[in-house]
Amino acid sequence: MHICRVVMTAVLAFLGLAGWSAAQDNNATGKLLIIYDSSNSMWGELKDRTRKYEAGREALAKLLQSGVGDRQIGFRAYGHRRKEDCGDTELVVGFSDAGSAAERIGDAVGAITPKGRTPITHSLREGLKDIGDEAGDILLITDGIETCDADPCALMEEWKASKVDIRVHVVGVGLDAAERKAVGCIASISGGRYLDADSAERFAEALGAVRQAVAEEPPRKKQLKSTAAEPPKPKKPEIANYEIRLVGRDSRGRDYVVVGTLRMAGGDLRDVRSDRRNPVEGPGDYVVEVGPLLADGSVFEPVSHAFTVNPDKAVTDVVVPVKRPAIVTAEFVEAGKPHRGALVEVFRDGEKLFHFQSGGVGNRREVLMRPGTYEFRAQPNPDNKLTIAGGIDAGETTELLFELLTTVRAYVSFSLPNGDVISRNSELWQDGGLAYKAHGRNGALVRPGTYEIRSDDFLLPATPTEVAISENEQEIVIPIEAGFIEIAYAERPDDYLSNPNRAWIYPSAKTSYSYARTNTPIAVVPGNYRVEPHDAIGYFDPGTPFDVANGDTVKVLIEPKPLGTLVVTYAPSDDYPSKPDRAFASAIDGQPLKNGFMRPGRPLKVLPGRYSIAGKNGYDMEPAEVEVRAGETTEVVLELRHQE
Repeated sequence: MHICRVVMTAVLAFLGLAGWSAAQDNNATGKLLIIYDSSNSMWGELKDRTRKYEAGREALAKLLQSGVGDRQIGFRAYGHRRKEDCGDTELVVGFSDAGSAAERIGDAVGAITPKGRTPITHSLREGLKDIGDEAGDILLITDGIETCDADPCALMEEWKASKVDIRVHVVGVGLDAAERKAVGCIASISGGRYLDADSAERFAEALGAVRQAVAEEPPRKKQLKSTAAEPPKPKKPEIANYEIRLVGRDSRGRDYVVVGTLRMAGGDLRDVRSDRRNPVEGPGDYVVEVGPLLADGSVFEPVSHAFTVNPDKAVTDVVVPVKRPAIVTAEFVEAGKPHRGALVEVFRDGEKLFHFQSGGVGNRREVLMRPGTYEFRAQPNPDNKLTIAGGIDAGETTELLFELLTTVRAYVSFSLPNGDVISRNSELWQDGGLAYKAHGRNGALVRPGTYEIRSDDFLLPATPTEVAISENEQEIVIPIEAGFIEIAYAERPDDYLSNPNRAWIYPSAKTSYSYARTNTPIAVVPGNYRVEPHDAIGYFDPGTPFDVANGDTVKVLIEPKPLGTLVVTYAPSDDYPSKPDRAFASAIDGQPLKNGFMRPGRPLKVLPGRYSIAGKNGYDMEPAEVEVRAGETTEVVLELRHQE
């Protein structure tokens, strides 16, 4: 399953849109504002190499198709118009019912091109103005953290102090642990939910509780000021389901995804993990034993932690102090400059344990590992098979620096005497051996140096040429001595058996041939050639050899032999043993005949000369002899012998 589908399925599950019935949705009124990340980083890829902006586009399409009950929907985007503008946020589609908003929002998302920064805080402020003094929720879809010197979590604290009762639910697209923490507080402070768009399984488990929360606790009207006395607080509803929100945190304040087990005194042992919903049996004392989840799937030094679930709280936050594992990051550089890198494979004692993707240029991705000695391998291209070996320690961050040998992109093309430049595959040889193969349009990634370029072609082989490739990307154009052959068929449609649209070029020095289009100059190296017509389309004399010189164009006109036409019919009779649906022609004077099969009434083109026309096998009739003249139609009537 693609992450893009996972993300949007998660959004639907989080809102409870796909499965809400009218009974569930009777209180879910108010406005829903979607704030959509259109910053430049949305061009990045998720784990399955789906573009983030494509994931968001598909997600919103599914959301809008599912409907949101009586909600009014609005759509705001940021980072979609200007590159370095922290004020670039816009209410693209104003609030309206789902039916009328769906097409407008879909069109808006399809027209967006990610290009700018990530002004989350400013967009939330403007989003509050969009909703106005009404009930509502905000759905924020982002692939990164605030980049405009503002703190969205501080804004949420302001809203909370001012009794702004708007919940902000956050979908984090491909975020790492630090980024999740930076935007997760938006949801936790505002009373919303944070959803991590990295795994289908995690979405399905985590969003069940969110759907219930949205259904049971509809958005309330925001209150900026209150001058009247507050009414008596209603009696709290009875809590039907309890759950814990689990966090693993080390002594430096860093949070981890932790997994392990949970047990209530006298209860059953069950699995828990911090990145999904964890229901519990009810109020009481519990013990969890969890540790950070490592990249190889194991758990690092689990610790036990006791806590109590209060009967007055549906959700209990449990922060477990955990030990810090070894942390590894990978960076690639080439000629002193950052390189996008490649997949890093992790080995121990010659056995591959797992692999991870580097963060790319300017974005390091951390991997949690068990202390020990490892070998890290990466191959950004065939010239760079890189290995780093060594030990890593618990509690420490090890930075892997892969230094690439310099390679450059070289493009090879060939120029003809008429100025045309052609792209085709070629080979780069060095020291008597094949070093690289260069694709015509994509070129080849090569080490700087001197190479002999070879490019063989049946009609237009290139002379091996030595070139020097520097450390800069370059285009190499190699001239080829060539002439041209242009083939045409004479315009005599009555003398062809079918459309004359092809021919064959035979170099005299070779026994094979090459297909040739008509009325198109075909480049060939200087030499001796002959052109043969496609013999299935008519009758022709053999081609005559001719010379082609460098820079010259030789035009070859193919003349068909004149043809006549034969038409056979059967005389009316009720005595035919079967339907007379065929006849057969054979040449009497020895002229060639490509096909002697005839259908009654259907013309057959043949060379001039005498022919014998025989009826269908088993018929009692004499063959008819006729003479066909060029440009004329000869009709033949076949009769049974005993016909009266």
